[in-house]
Amino acid sequence: MGEGSHSPTAMETPAGSAHAKTPWHIAHHKYELYIVGGDYLGQGSVICDVRMYPGADHAESVANAEFICRAVNCHDELVAALKGLMWDTQTGTKCFCLTEPSRVGYHAARCDFAMAALAKATQKG
Repeated sequence: MGEGSHSPTAMETPAGSAHAKTPWHIAHHKYELYIVGGDYLGQGSVICDVRMYPGADHAESVANAEFICRAVNCHDELVAALKGLMWDTQTGTKCFCLTEPSRVGYHAARCDFAMAALAKATQKG
């Protein structure tokens, strides 16, 4: 990249662009640690260069990279599971507690929690 240029941020990525193909993996090379997407055998995209500077906690850096990969690789399934809990895909209706004016209690609180998590997981930017 030329001087003054930079990688696009989420806000600068053109609308409709997709993230790198999953699953994402970790690639090690001596003191270098990368998160790569797509084909693990060299055909994928480098998603992230995890800096492993002298004195860095190697185990923590690896654990962070593994956590990122687990979160990304299961994201779509978790979103689908939450949607499945919140909406009846057969009838297209929402959970009964989301339409009941008198929704109270444990179930309604759990649905609120699930809806908030779903909104956070699917927000853009």
